[in-house]
Amino acid sequence: KIAERKNPTVIAHKPISRQEQKSSAGSNVIVDGFDGLFVRFSKCCNPVPGDKIIAYLSRGRGVAIHKNDCPNITDLSNEPARIRKAEWSGKTGKFSAAVLIEGSDRIGLLADITQAIAKEGGNILSADIKTKEKGKDNFVIEVNDAEHLSRLIEALKDVEGVCFVARAGSK
Repeated sequence: KIAERKNPTVIAHKPISRQEQKSSAGSNVIVDGFDGLFVRFSKCCNPVPGDKIIAYLSRGRGVAIHKNDCPNITDLSNEPARIRKAEWSGKTGKFSAAVLIEGSDRIGLLADITQAIAKEGGNILSADIKTKEKGKDNFVIEVNDAEHLSRLIEALKDVEGVCFVARAGSK
């Protein structure tokens, strides 16, 4: 037996002022002109609080948040109506950041790298480790904001045998 459904109640909405339109579109981001949209942080550039960001209205997938200097934003700029101003709301949280580390292959290097990350309060979400003469390691690390990520990168540069550390996806 199919359950009977009641007719939906229609509620008239008051017009939204411009100031009200610039409201939270997620727990951590404010997107100009939109409210209540699904917000996701793009994996191509992994924006974290403190980065300058921009919103891209995707079809059927809500709003994609990118760093302003993300190369993919250049590709998407041919549809300016779908690009919106965005800013961090100031709410705290955990964010993923991709980091590239290069170093000379030595016993204990990986242990020292993971210890430096842990000491700075970073949580390793994933790691892709390649060791041949010179190791190239890609880590995705959970951080609080851009300042936290910068401290973590500086700590990694101090690890013996590490030659290069940079945020992946940065220009």
